[in-house]
Amino acid sequence: MKDIRAQIEAAVVRPIFDSVRQNGHRDQSLPEVVFANRRSRAYGRVLDALISRGAAVLPAELRIRLESMVESWSTQAFDDAFGPIQEFEIQCARERDLVVAEESGDPRKVLEVRERDYRRRVIERFGSIELRGIQLNHRVILDLDEVYVPLHFEELSAARGHDYSQLLMSHPRKQVDEILKDRSRIFLIGAPGSGKSTLVSFLASRCAVGKHGLNWPERALPFVVTVRELKDAAIGPEWLARQLGIATDLVLAALSEKRAVLLIDGLDEAPEELRSQMVPALARFTGSYPDMPVVVTSRPAGAHGEMESCLPGFRGYRVADLMPDEVKSFIDKWCLAAERSARPNSSYTVQQANAAAADLKSRIARSRPVERIAANPLLTTILCVVHRFLGRTIPEHRVTLYEKCTDALLYEWDRAKFPKDAAVGNLDANQKRALLRGVASALHEKHEAEVPESDVVRHFAVVLPQIGQPQEHALRIVREIRDRSGVLVERRPGIFAFSHLTFQEYLTALDYAPRWQELLLHADDPWWHEVIALAAGVPGSDVAGMMDCLLREDNDEAIFLAAKCLETAVSVPADLRMRVEDALERTLFGVNWLPTVRLTGIGMTVAPILARGLANGAPHVKARSLDFFEEFMYEPVVPILIQLASDTSPSGQFIGPRYELKIGEAAVSTLQLMAPTSERARAGLIAALSAQPFSKQFLDWLNPWQVLGDDFKPYRRGKRPSKRAKSTG
Repeated sequence: MKDIRAQIEAAVVRPIFDSVRQNGHRDQSLPEVVFANRRSRAYGRVLDALISRGAAVLPAELRIRLESMVESWSTQAFDDAFGPIQEFEIQCARERDLVVAEESGDPRKVLEVRERDYRRRVIERFGSIELRGIQLNHRVILDLDEVYVPLHFEELSAARGHDYSQLLMSHPRKQVDEILKDRSRIFLIGAPGSGKSTLVSFLASRCAVGKHGLNWPERALPFVVTVRELKDAAIGPEWLARQLGIATDLVLAALSEKRAVLLIDGLDEAPEELRSQMVPALARFTGSYPDMPVVVTSRPAGAHGEMESCLPGFRGYRVADLMPDEVKSFIDKWCLAAERSARPNSSYTVQQANAAAADLKSRIARSRPVERIAANPLLTTILCVVHRFLGRTIPEHRVTLYEKCTDALLYEWDRAKFPKDAAVGNLDANQKRALLRGVASALHEKHEAEVPESDVVRHFAVVLPQIGQPQEHALRIVREIRDRSGVLVERRPGIFAFSHLTFQEYLTALDYAPRWQELLLHADDPWWHEVIALAAGVPGSDVAGMMDCLLREDNDEAIFLAAKCLETAVSVPADLRMRVEDALERTLFGVNWLPTVRLTGIGMTVAPILARGLANGAPHVKARSLDFFEEFMYEPVVPILIQLASDTSPSGQFIGPRYELKIGEAAVSTLQLMAPTSERARAGLIAALSAQPFSKQFLDWLNPWQVLGDDFKPYRRGKRPSKRAKSTG
């Protein structure tokens, strides 16, 4: 041990610390004796950490990291509370097992240690979630299992909207374990905040602890690729090892033993050029390992079915909106976790959590706009945060909701743990948002989602004088908010990102709203569509000018974007609203029918138009409209569906090789899908089924008993049909 100590001190520690001294880093305000004592303690901590590794020779990457850390530490006068040294000490101690394994000369032992360490890292990164926005003077990090609500999925089909056997077979909705029983490769498409990344985290952490409970190898090893972090797409074993920071031998071993699981999160977050490289590269790589389970997630991007079709063997699924019971379960878990983090766990804690949850659930039930907002985990989380922060009130306008949520999250910059002289304490919420807008816009303009600390400091330095604050506070503020803001967070040492892409988009919208003409230059890029829609909802924005400009483009995408702006705008002149609706109606009933997954994004704008089409349109228009209403809850359409129940026109949609649904039958099936969450639709379904003589074949396939129970008895003898046969058409 003495020999190792002497070697490490002479070859590594002393030269690095001497180099820092020669570079002249010195806090002149600190007494010399205090600085000298701190430096001596720092020297000893680094030396002890390296000795704990059990090897005199340092890998090149570890030495580079050490040099950078000591350089940075010296700028903080070797403060004893310097966070990175604690991480370094832990890393060195953990590497001891690897050093011993390498000295044994047994490659199997080396791989075992590497895999054990990698699994630990996966659990650390993906197995927990931070509860933000609850205004405590400490961070609250929970096991993901405590708050995770399982997602449900509906199968996508290239024939969607034309083949009802594919459309309705996806109901009831399936959880991911049900999907993966039959399919080892799935492509999951979901709206922003629908829980795609959380699902990837859940699958990765479950695999890492060996409790995935899926039809995967027992010792499945998860390889998680977060697309927003990528700079290239040369997908292969060496590339994976480089991205994950692990040995190539470990990747190759998992692949050869058929234990590898590949999880690709956020395919849409790659710039167009990178995505055009990544999709075929992914297809080639997965083709080389046909037994490897693969899960890919994405927001809707490109033409309908475009990305799925480029990945042979993948089956596409859409992340379904949360059902009312799932929203309630999510709220219950969040409120209980929030209360337990604020006070000791007791019966009073549970009582307060139940009261808060009950109040929020009742407010959602009383407000249809808020009920529509609570459609996915992120938006439901925002509702929980805002409800707690604002004293049990919630706004109904989406942009206002984001504003109040960032208020709640940015409030954490003011927590009592900051020193009295902290620079961040001088900033109000609008000033904090002003600091972040520039960072968000710069990232979005580069089509990126991560930014080095130095760039954040540079952006802050530009903005601070504009809001009456000293420019030299930029670095202090970045370091003061590190890991304390629920909006801008440090993903890994020296790299920052917004906690969710939605916040990046919202802040970019704030930045661009006064200069919307520049914003609309990006109208052809789907990466900017949410930003444009949110900018239309920013108070004081020229929404009329934006929408008029889009309508004058006179193409389907521009009209669709104008409709998205109509959804978020606070106030729109009646004549302009009519222009948008007229243009949208021409688009909807034209040749290029937009896929339902996109139409639901402008649901409240498009629903009245499609309801008119459902009442008065040709059979193909009615069929397309029915497709939409199966995905978007719109109770005013219920009377039209009841009237359509007697329509015997062919729909062009099949539930088997020889059974084409009539429009009336398709309308009844739509009522049935609405019935679990709408008493009005349930009553309409009973009325329609009771008034019309539907065929036994249709009723056996529809199986209304699963929703209505004994409320529907078409057979006088009371004999229910057997469970419906699911034809593949």
